[in-house]
Amino acid sequence: MKKINTRKGYDLEEIRVLRATNALRIDIEKERIRNMFSPAVEQTRQGDKLFSAASNLAETVEYGIKTYRIVKKVSNLFRKKKN
Repeated sequence: MKKINTRKGYDLEEIRVLRATNALRIDIEKERIRNMFSPAVEQTRQGDKLFSAASNLAETVEYGIKTYRIVKKVSNLFRKKKN
């Protein structure tokens, strides 16, 4: 006798695998949400903000120095020589 499987859907093993993967996804998402509000993450965010502010300040100072040098060179071209 041949067994003809015309039924569409999941078998019991596929349902178990799907339930296990969904449970893992839920656990991972819970852990991610829990880590978002932990103090260590807040300290990291503050450190990132501090580093960002310091790098922006350094970049601003660098552009200021470059601008000063360019203005100095251009202004020297227009100065009259005193003889």
